[in-house]
Amino acid sequence: MAEHNHNICIEKSTQFAQEIALSKGKKLTAQRLLVLNILLSDHKAMGAYDILDKMRDMHVEGQGKPQPPTVYRALDFLLDLGLIHKVESQNSFYACMVDKSQDEHHLAQAFICDECGHVDEKIARRGAQNLFEKAASFGFKINKVIVECRGICATCQAI
Repeated sequence: MAEHNHNICIEKSTQFAQEIALSKGKKLTAQRLLVLNILLSDHKAMGAYDILDKMRDMHVEGQGKPQPPTVYRALDFLLDLGLIHKVESQNSFYACMVDKSQDEHHLAQAFICDECGHVDEKIARRGAQNLFEKAASFGFKINKVIVECRGICATCQAI
């Protein structure tokens, strides 16, 4: 796995998040941005309570102690805007790392390393189109497609 600068991807994703929220008439509050930044801090999927623990570690004096509903509301907001994805098989979340325009919706393929937990996201193009065409051929409307691949990443294989 090639090294990259997390600060650049965090900055780029944060700016995109602010633009997409504004374009949809939504507000990216400090709490929502904090949840997004926690997910952006590492390319691993995290559960809601892991995120809550990190928020509590970052707790600012004078503010209320973060509670589970705060995290769940932020996760719902970020999911709705397509800024994060859910790993259904482990009930965890990761920040969307695909370069896309504001209105581009994509079918995410999550490649999850069973050794280190790294999540690599790719866009399903032809396979996804085939699924939607096949469903349409017999009158089925797909609401959600989940593509999760489990295995060992290149870095862990090299160890």
